Amino acid sequence: MTSLFETYLKTWTETRSHDVSTYERPNYVSTDLALDAFEKGKELGKQSFIDELSEKVISMVKENITVASDSGKDIIGVLRENNLKAYKIFISVTPNNSKVIITVDKDEHYSVKFEEKIDPLIEYIENENRKAGRNIEIVTLDESSHLNLAKLKLDGFSFAFDIINEKSLF
Repeated sequence: MTSLFETYLKTWTETRSHDVSTYERPNYVSTDLALDAFEKGKELGKQSFIDELSEKVISMVKENITVASDSGKDIIGVLRENNLKAYKIFISVTPNNSKVIITVDKDEHYSVKFEEKIDPLIEYIENENRKAGRNIEIVTLDESSHLNLAKLKLDGFSFAFDIINEKSLF
């Protein structure tokens, strides 16, 4: 396997035929050539690291988007199965975590049915994701909370949907 240094060194020498220090001499590499190759390798290594990190961050965000949206859909599905109303859903995603807020009917939010069906589901989803190395926080609030959409957006919530009226909120 050819090292980055060797590859660059070969390219460098082939493109500098006018330079005396690149004439083929057994077991000889000029200091300038070695330093130039080192700097180029360092530059390529840094860019490679940045590219790999960017790919990893994008992958983590995509995974958290999927986890947050699937979790929200699951909870809304169970709410509907139990004749409980979901009004709005808000999702915030970063590479490290995701947050889901679902607003529900005030009276239903404090009901025994909600406590028996929805709270355990949320706890289960959060725990399973924690075991898988993901951090998700799911919160249900009663609709009467009148959430400030501008502040939610500033807090990183990039998805906001009115379930009842079937429209995006921002």
